[in-house]
Amino acid sequence: MRICRSVFAGLLLGGWVAHAAPAAPLLEADHMPDAETGLRVSDDGTVDLSWSVPGANAPAEADPALTYLLEQSPDAAFSESKVRYEGPDMASVLTGLREGEYHFRVRAVDSQGEASPWSEPLVLNVKFMDRGQLTLLLVTGALVATMTVVAIISGFLKNR
Repeated sequence: MRICRSVFAGLLLGGWVAHAAPAAPLLEADHMPDAETGLRVSDDGTVDLSWSVPGANAPAEADPALTYLLEQSPDAAFSESKVRYEGPDMASVLTGLREGEYHFRVRAVDSQGEASPWSEPLVLNVKFMDRGQLTLLLVTGALVATMTVVAIISGFLKNR
């Protein structure tokens, strides 16, 4: 079977020209922005991140040809960033975050190594419960538990 050189060249060139880098993903978090500050706040050091690719027919389904890179940084310039996830999934749960501000971004990389632009950064502020309030709640709980045990033992001894 003979293939014309121009057809062969057209197929090669067409495949090369038609290939484009993936679009920048849209990064979302399960925490809604605070009404007053506009920042996303986590009070337990966890965040559920998910992303989608614009123009995809089914955003819930991952494209098996794409790998996603999720980066985390303490600053907006991503000068000290670290990769928190790399793989085909379109979501990641991060736990164990300490108090502070975190910046996240994601990009898609196709099977040929072409990378999309980074997503718009998502900022998350982790702020735990005030220690004074936590201490008050723990002391109150311990007092109630102690009084309950005393009442049970006292009732048992009186009705023996």
